[in-house]
Amino acid sequence: MFTLYADWQCKNSGDVEIEIAQILDGHRRYKAYLLENRDKFPESAFSLASAEWRNNFNDHRAPHDSWICDINFHDGALPRFPGSGCRDLRLVMLGAYHDGHLHLLYRDVESFSMAATGLVQIHRDEIRLSETGRVLHEIEFLGAPNWLIVCSDIEWEWRPLPGNAG
Repeated sequence: MFTLYADWQCKNSGDVEIEIAQILDGHRRYKAYLLENRDKFPESAFSLASAEWRNNFNDHRAPHDSWICDINFHDGALPRFPGSGCRDLRLVMLGAYHDGHLHLLYRDVESFSMAATGLVQIHRDEIRLSETGRVLHEIEFLGAPNWLIVCSDIEWEWRPLPGNAG
């Protein structure tokens, strides 16, 4: 949509200046999209989507080049009524600098598409609204299929590893 690789990649261009201009334009359009739709986003998901650190590769919390460490599904209705409660998905990423973890909690997951990736680093990610108005998080890997998670909200927390102030 805005900042993923396919959104700005110049096919057969090789012109770095054009690609940089396209990347910057994509980020400007994404920020405008977020501001235009701020009232449609849950507060926590908007906070994550609009955080300046998400696309600052010098910030240790940025998802770029982080690794997926842990995925955990949770059905709040188990064991009494399997399948009837809201499904939450927890995702933990080891930051690119290996000094902390970004914890994401996807609330009330409606759908997801996650292919096995092995030890592949996250290239980019984008949070936007789905066609039905839910929160959609697309995680892009180079050399592996993108992940799509549609949910009601995304809660997040950065946890530095012991001995790191990050």
